[in-house]
Amino acid sequence: MQNRIKVLFFSIVLFAASGNAQKTCVWDAYAVQIDLPDSFIVAQNASNRFEASGDGIALRTTGLEDSLNREDIVEAVLDYARRSRVDVSKTLKDYKTRGFSGVSILGHHKGREVLLAGLHDAASRTNFIVEMVYFDHDQTTRASALKIMETIRPIGSFRD
Repeated sequence: MQNRIKVLFFSIVLFAASGNAQKTCVWDAYAVQIDLPDSFIVAQNASNRFEASGDGIALRTTGLEDSLNREDIVEAVLDYARRSRVDVSKTLKDYKTRGFSGVSILGHHKGREVLLAGLHDAASRTNFIVEMVYFDHDQTTRASALKIMETIRPIGSFRD
């Protein structure tokens, strides 16, 4: 009986750990790390773009010029939304992640929810847009997308 309990306990622990398995991906050109679920597939890791998708979410980062201030980031996010035909449904709000600050905005494109964020690090002069498209309209997908956003950090920063 005790052996069955031990096997059951370790099976539950292993299952829980595998459900949260993550891999750290590096956008080489911008020295940015992003933790993604193991199920995500990286489609592109190029000089000005990083793309990955999985679990009903598509992630795309697009590099910006290196000498931008906060106002320039706001303008870049709004311009990106306009060019991408994202119907902006919320107002801009300040956004902070480990090592980056900027703005984020929610919207819709072709019936899908979209989160756009312009991130900026004045010290390293790193600036880029993050676009996350949710293919599933549920709280789990939204929570997963926000969790991914929170992991975006410059190379060399430590996890909390």
